Formats: sequence, C-alpha cells, structure tokens
Amino acid sequence: MFKKLIILIVLSFVLISCDSKKEISQNPIMTKKEYNYIIEKVDKYLDKEAIKLLLKAAEYNKSDYKKIAWIYSQISEEEGEKWYKIAYKKGNEDVAIILGLYAEKRKDYVAQEKYLRKAADNNQKDSYKYLGNFFEKMDRTSEAIEIYKKGAENKDAVSMYNLIKKYYIQNDIQNMKLYI
Repeated sequence: MFKKLIILIVLSFVLISCDSKKEISQNPIMTKKEYNYIIEKVDKYLDKEAIKLLLKAAEYNKSDYKKIAWIYSQISEEEGEKWYKIAYKKGNEDVAIILGLYAEKRKDYVAQEKYLRKAADNNQKDSYKYLGNFFEKMDRTSEAIEIYKKGAENKDAVSMYNLIKKYYIQNDIQNMKLYI
C-alpha cells in the first residue's frame, strides 16, 4: 500500500510538471535531474495497480491520456506510441501529429499521411508544415503547395516560408509576393 501511495505521489508531480509549457530543465516544479530520477523510478516501480489508477483518472478527463502517453514516451518510444494511439482513440485528436511522426520513424508512410491529414483537417497549425514536407518527400509537389496554402491561410509562418521558397525556385514572383 505504501509503495502505491509513493508511486501516485511521484506520478502526480510528473503530471503536474507535464502541464507546463516550459522545457523540463526550466520547469520550476522540478529540475531535470529530479525529473530523470522520477522517470527512472516510475519505470522501475510502475505496476498494474498504478496503471489502473491512472486510467481511472483519465476516464474523467480524456486529456489525461495524453499525459500518460507522454510519461511512457519518456520511458520508451514503443510504449509512448502505444499510449498516444490510446489517447487518440479516446478522442484526443490533437496527438495526430505525434502519431504521424512516430509513423515516419517506422517508415509507415500510409499511417503518417493519415495522421497528418487528420491533424490538418482539424487545423492544427504545425500539421501544415509536416504534411507539406511529407508531400515534398513523396514528390507530390502540387499537394505540398496546396497544403502550404492552407497553412498560410491559417497564419502558419513555416507554410508561408515554404510557399515563398517554392515560388522563388519556380521564378513565380507574382505568387511569391502574396506571402511576403
């Protein structure tokens, strides 16, 4: 019982620190050294009961699945991806970009496109640059330009930059000026 209480307290601190927009090393709640120590302990002592308690909490707030996924992603990529997929299935569509990046690492380009398209359909700002870059790598330049245009409409600076670059290479000054 005491071990489980300690685990829950440690996980609470980790989850609180995950809410911060700052980098871990800049987080006022814990230092990077403390964070690494906690992750090491969580990895070592996280048992089925602690997971059940975390999942119970996530039933009340679906965004907690993202926090659980983030914790696991710090332990291993495979576990992180597994939990991000769970978070996605539970309605956290804002993790689609992360799942697209995991798919890219595995060279699963069908899944990568699926997740990045979903993120772009939901107007997630960073999705335009990732999906546009994906199209460029696949030699689908016209699709890249279209997605960059959509990103530019949503004030995504990277999409605007990529459009300027594309139009410059094509010597299309008129279209290039639209994004300067």
